[in-house]
Amino acid sequence: MTDAAFRKIISHYSRMGEIDGGPDVLWTEFVSADGLCSPGREVLQRDLVFSKGEHPIVAQLFTSHPEKMRDAAVLCAKLGFDGIDIIWVVPTDRLKNSAPVRQ
Repeated sequence: MTDAAFRKIISHYSRMGEIDGGPDVLWTEFVSADGLCSPGREVLQRDLVFSKGEHPIVAQLFTSHPEKMRDAAVLCAKLGFDGIDIIWVVPTDRLKNSAPVRQ
């Protein structure tokens, strides 16, 4: 998981794309699919900025709402991502009532 500045440095200085070069794939930070579907989406879209030299690149999206995941995945496809890593958030009453969360 990396931000745009770190990915740019790694892709530039690691010989990415060369034999025995840098990473085979780059990943974004976790980005909220709910946020990408909200009025404040422009702020979160900064986490999805990448350059031509960063391919292949995968967007990491999280939500508990399938329809928002679909919309965010469509956005990532339009932005040119090579893949999407889907992180499902599963709400549970047991977790909500656990001691660390109550504190």
